Amino acid sequence: MAEQTTGPQLVTITVDDQEYQVPAGMALIDAISNYTDFHMPRFCYHDRMDPVGMCRMCMAEVETRGRWANAATCTLKVADGMKVRVRSEEAIKSREMVLELLLLNHPLDCPVCDKGGECLLQDQTMSDGPQVARTIDPRRVYEKPIYISEDVLLDRERCIQCGLCVRFVDEIAAEKAIMFFDRGYHMEVATAKEGTYEGHFAGNTCDICPVGALTSSTFRFASRPWEMKRHAALSLWDSGGGNLWLDVRENKIRRVMPRENRAVNDVWCSDRDRFQAHSWVLSPERLDVPLVRNPDNGQLEPASYDDALKAAIEGLAKALEAGQPVATVAGAHLGLEELAGAMVFGRDVTGGPVVASSGLEVVGRTLGAMPDYGKIERARAILVVGTPAAEHPNAWLRMVKAFGKKGAPLYTIGARDRYVALASSFDLACEPGQEGAVLTALAAHLQAEKQHNLSFIRSATKGFAESRDGWSADLPDGVDRERFVALAARLAGAEDLLVYAGWQADAAARAAAWNLALLLGTPGMTGGGYLEPLPAANTRGAAELGLGELASLPAELGALVVLGSDLGANSEAPWQRARDRWGAPGAREAGGAPRAPFTVVSELFLTRTARDADVVLPATCAYERQYTAINYEGRVQRVPAAVRPILGVRGDLDILDA
Repeated sequence: MAEQTTGPQLVTITVDDQEYQVPAGMALIDAISNYTDFHMPRFCYHDRMDPVGMCRMCMAEVETRGRWANAATCTLKVADGMKVRVRSEEAIKSREMVLELLLLNHPLDCPVCDKGGECLLQDQTMSDGPQVARTIDPRRVYEKPIYISEDVLLDRERCIQCGLCVRFVDEIAAEKAIMFFDRGYHMEVATAKEGTYEGHFAGNTCDICPVGALTSSTFRFASRPWEMKRHAALSLWDSGGGNLWLDVRENKIRRVMPRENRAVNDVWCSDRDRFQAHSWVLSPERLDVPLVRNPDNGQLEPASYDDALKAAIEGLAKALEAGQPVATVAGAHLGLEELAGAMVFGRDVTGGPVVASSGLEVVGRTLGAMPDYGKIERARAILVVGTPAAEHPNAWLRMVKAFGKKGAPLYTIGARDRYVALASSFDLACEPGQEGAVLTALAAHLQAEKQHNLSFIRSATKGFAESRDGWSADLPDGVDRERFVALAARLAGAEDLLVYAGWQADAAARAAAWNLALLLGTPGMTGGGYLEPLPAANTRGAAELGLGELASLPAELGALVVLGSDLGANSEAPWQRARDRWGAPGAREAGGAPRAPFTVVSELFLTRTARDADVVLPATCAYERQYTAINYEGRVQRVPAAVRPILGVRGDLDILDA
């Protein structure tokens, strides 16, 4: 007999003399809004944060011991038999009074406010507010705007002190940079010590601000919500697979916002995703005509697409006729469509190797061992080496849930990011570059003390026991021995431990972190595991398709085809500058880039690799075509094109098919 599954326990509540069945434990504000015909207004409430009842906008009458009293519905949980009045005279007057007080000083600048058309204060004043203003006093005026961060601006006279931004940076992002200052009439939102919010999630405060107090510098005065068309997209900056909305007007991306996906990015996105699409998709530096090297003067010169393709075909054919290998290098951020096309091109046309630009060695080492987002959130202890907020932002938000909401201790080694350091419950200080030696010493110490997970090593690894013989237990100079031993003891006793090794550490340190994770058996735990950021959005997709590693290319090549990759170079293209600013994983690919007598490059910008090429073909970007990627978890996601390509520019698949 099949096992029966039961849904959530239901309780009965009465709202305005009408009975409703709602899930037990639900917030009363959600029960009213989701299960009745009345939408409870709110300003300070957000279902991803703890309720605080600050705005008093969600007032309703609730019966308690036979007496009716006004209460903030966001602070109450439903209970069986609960009785509520939302349309009573007292409840209506309470909500009207809140709006009337808010509007005493709120500027009437809706026609120029960026929040116009999607403003809760606008909407709720129309639905729940007083119809006539009773005051004619002058409104409060402040200097504006104030830069909260490089990308977020504050108009103080619009702020209604709901506290959503303050609570977001504390509860969700663990970047305690925004707070309330002063009290009463003079209270305002500001950054500590008149500094700026130099975090990685500041743009989310613009989304959750119910009024136009916090606005984006890239969207300020750019468009109205009803003028834009919304398109689904994926993050291109890391392997997390964050879901995005691109708001497009006149074929230009005006705004980037998070697209809700509870299994991946929830309702948030990083500043890197939000603010950098504008810097490169329609950059004036984008290539829009092919370039072919003139053999007479050695310079790249504009050419038609047909002439450029002819030159590329002739150069590749010459190498093939001479029996020389022709290799194809594909950027690991390209979609599965382009990567599969590169594989077919290498198999059927050139007969040479097809490799990804970077990161496959990480996938090969950790494939299937890295935890999904749910497992990260279930971690009961976390060890961090690196800056996960910059390198793996969606994973960092899950870590914040683990240590911020559930009390998991956060251990760090050489924490250099200020917010990671502030959140750390135990930091083992070391100099930059010493992380690998410290991690190796930790593994050697745990092995010597017989505190390693021998059963996991025997059952889940091959050859790992033999590799442990050369580990050095020597600590680098300056590392506190007593704190080192204390950290080792805490790690040995940790259950559901997550070990995170980011790009702050070098390759040797990340390998040492992987060894430590195996020694402790973290990949086999129900929570936690081992996590390392992959260098590009589709690195796992490249590995799943079978592309080789860049290091596997032969030293002698007859020709090279490069699709969307700047090999081992310090490019000044907007794409690269953006990666550098936000500390993106794999921002600079390793040196030792392959060379060939003849090179064809398909690229968005004139990168260093493109400048050295013989033929340069302008290509479309991921937002200009269908894009499919596999994130680090193995989650396959596909989105359609959001904007039309630049006139005359072709996609990588069209280039390969030619």
